[in-house]
Amino acid sequence: MKTRIVLLLISMFALVSCNKMTPAGFWKNYDSNHITEKIGDQGPWGGHRAIFWQNQTGKYYEKDVLKFAFHNGWKLLKRDSISANVMKSWIFNNKLIFPLDNSGFHESPDGTVDGFHRLIRNGGILYKFTSGWTLVHNDKDKDAYGYI
Repeated sequence: MKTRIVLLLISMFALVSCNKMTPAGFWKNYDSNHITEKIGDQGPWGGHRAIFWQNQTGKYYEKDVLKFAFHNGWKLLKRDSISANVMKSWIFNNKLIFPLDNSGFHESPDGTVDGFHRLIRNGGILYKFTSGWTLVHNDKDKDAYGYI
């Protein structure tokens, strides 16, 4: 049985100090032997990061993932089940996507959200966290969210 876990963080225009770890960078240390892909652009004005894990022999347990997130400063805000039927609508330019951009997660994308490419097709659980980072968008501060 394959178990997959995906971390997605959008931090467009995040306030990043040169001497601090980049947003969500600590996730590279979670089960690093099973990371299959890392996507990221953490330029001087923020950016995004996605990490994909796949474990052919073991499982990822919710309590362990949530504990790791909590110990690294993430606070759980919301837990939602996403069905395979809902995921079927997550397509952009004929590609499977995870509909997340700098404005947040879009459960029902309207066809304009590019987002990240998507490997998960069978549904799953979506966790939304505060990350401890701040976004500046249109001269307003707001929390930067992380999603697993």
